[in-house]
Amino acid sequence: IPRVNVFLGRWIRSSNWWPGHPRLFRAGWIDASPEIHRGLKRRAGARVTRLPRDPELSMWHFSYTSLESLTDKANRYSTIEARQALAAGRPVPRPHQLFGAAVRGFWSEYVRRRGYRDGMAGLTYAIDRAYRRYLTAAKRWDETRAAGRQAQYDRMRERILSGWGEMELGAERGGRPTDPARLVGDPTGLEGGAVAQAAPRRS
Repeated sequence: IPRVNVFLGRWIRSSNWWPGHPRLFRAGWIDASPEIHRGLKRRAGARVTRLPRDPELSMWHFSYTSLESLTDKANRYSTIEARQALAAGRPVPRPHQLFGAAVRGFWSEYVRRRGYRDGMAGLTYAIDRAYRRYLTAAKRWDETRAAGRQAQYDRMRERILSGWGEMELGAERGGRPTDPARLVGDPTGLEGGAVAQAAPRRS
């Protein structure tokens, strides 16, 4: 059965949402993937009958009344997809792979499938596809580091606080104050800017 997807108030016709994938099936002839957006896979010997691409014969799906609901779902689903990918043994991506995934997502939806024909909704849909691909890949990187990040911040904070006495003493003696970034180092790949923000400014 074809499915009409109304996205942010507009019927999206340019993506693979139209006419969509089979929606009704006989029990025992289909397998559903446990992974998000991996779809349904028909078993050997199953027959597929498609109705004409006619809105009057279609299921109408009214999705996403606002961008807030769209971004909320993108955040939830990307976390699940990232964890499933890591559990399946997919490697942590490199920076250029994050960029490549986003570009391919936008190109596929907006250019190859001509999403520009659906106006602002089509552009938003294409950007969402690109962003979700980026977010899912980036979370594969983040998931492997997030658990220990608070402990790292605590250690960095202690080093900064314990170093202020040394800095003030050096300034009183006419010496050069210690750079706060040198107190914490960069053991986790944080940029210096993030460290500098942690330290209060002193005149």
